[in-house]
Amino acid sequence: MTSPVAENWTADAKVTCAQTAVLYLASADNTEVAGYNHSFAVRVAPYRGPGSYHALVTLTVTGTQGGIASVSGVPAEPVTITSSGGTFMIDQTGSDGQPLDATVTWTCP
Repeated sequence: MTSPVAENWTADAKVTCAQTAVLYLASADNTEVAGYNHSFAVRVAPYRGPGSYHALVTLTVTGTQGGIASVSGVPAEPVTITSSGGTFMIDQTGSDGQPLDATVTWTCP
């Protein structure tokens, strides 16, 4: 990927979700879409049930040549957790210098 690319797609991903009284975790690894692998992770602490949180998120995109973009941090917009999954938007530049602007929505099994 050498220039900004706009994509909108839905992919089947094996999403893992877990929660305790104070922690919420969701992740999916190596979901292939349009020749790229996408992985994400969300960590909410303290977790108090469905709602909006400033949470730690990681989003990584890799291609056949290796890493394309990877960002990890607390997005400006809160992460939304629902009773069935959640969503987050991220627009950051990763430590590799590559920008990543994406909206991720997931459903827990």
